[in-house]
Amino acid sequence: MKNLINNFLGYLFLVLGVLGTYFPVMPGVVFLIIAAYFFMRSNPNVYNRIISNKYYGHYIRDYIDKGIIPLRIKIIILSFIWTFSSFSIIGFNFFVWLVSFIF
Repeated sequence: MKNLINNFLGYLFLVLGVLGTYFPVMPGVVFLIIAAYFFMRSNPNVYNRIISNKYYGHYIRDYIDKGIIPLRIKIIILSFIWTFSSFSIIGFNFFVWLVSFIF
């Protein structure tokens, strides 16, 4: 029963991780790390496929083995957060100004 639950959760987070790779509002690698954690306990074949992926496997392997995220990736993540947060704040302020100007 425990393997069944771990498999279900692993596949759920795997789907979310794959979707997060293509949709910018979802963090794909985070969900893949969680999926790898569940597959590590229940399905070693899928776990090995996740950590041996040529695009993101080494990030997942580094996080699981060493518990670290490389500095370059941290800088990229923070720059995306600050950039898109700034766009959101500026866009909202422009919208408020436009609505107040019209009415």
